Amino acid sequence: GTLAGTRLRTDLRDVAASISVYTKDFMQDIGANNLDELLTYTLGTEVSGLTGNFSNPGQDANFTDLFGQIRSPQTSNRVRGVGGADQTRDYFISSIPLDGYNTDRVEINRGPNAMLFGLGSAAGIINNGLIKAMPNKTKTKVDTQYGEYGTYRLALDHNQVLIKDRLALRVASLFGEKKY
Repeated sequence: GTLAGTRLRTDLRDVAASISVYTKDFMQDIGANNLDELLTYTLGTEVSGLTGNFSNPGQDANFTDLFGQIRSPQTSNRVRGVGGADQTRDYFISSIPLDGYNTDRVEINRGPNAMLFGLGSAAGIINNGLIKAMPNKTKTKVDTQYGEYGTYRLALDHNQVLIKDRLALRVASLFGEKKY
């Protein structure tokens, strides 16, 4: 089920809106750790940046400025060719960048139908669903990624049951990251 489109927990098949859901497993499969890496592979979206498919240059006194997009790629996206989608974190507007180590799923509600949710631009909403504590399972997961040019990433996700089926604590942390 999803809260996107109706504000009520509804099966995705019953929502009359253009919504795509991308899980943590999908993000790990394609190696996406942030929003611009994910949007490169999603439907009806464009993203700026080094690996993006949308340049989004700004014009200032006959000078093309790409530095804003380099400094803040989170805001340099376009959905269905309309404009940048509003970004939410568990359905609250947020400017905190999405990162894969603490993301459970990403829902993209494309187009003006996102207004049915109660907020959103004409382009839509990109919601970052955070991981949650699980009161029925203690587990620890260490993720490592290595790439070309000495890039690496190390993340830890630990869920500790404190009171069986009632209370748990979850800690996720990004220990190291080096990009090219």
